[in-house]
Amino acid sequence: MSSKAVESEAGAAKGGKRKLLMLAAPVVLAVIGAGLWFSGIVPKLLGKGRTSTPPPKARPPRRMRRSSSTCRRSSPT
Repeated sequence: MSSKAVESEAGAAKGGKRKLLMLAAPVVLAVIGAGLWFSGIVPKLLGKGRTSTPPPKARPPRRMRRSSSTCRRSSPT
């Protein structure tokens, strides 16, 4: 084999590894980020975690009282 053929094969292998690294690096970072997000570490750092005190309970709706004027029916005369 000539030296040019060996150099071109080595260059192709080096370029292939570089492309693989450029494609794999964002995927690895995304997987790490997703793991940190779903484990709850990132939300706590961003202030989206649970608060120390639970929110107050909502009161049940009040029952409406009927006034005496609405309960009476006038008789037709």
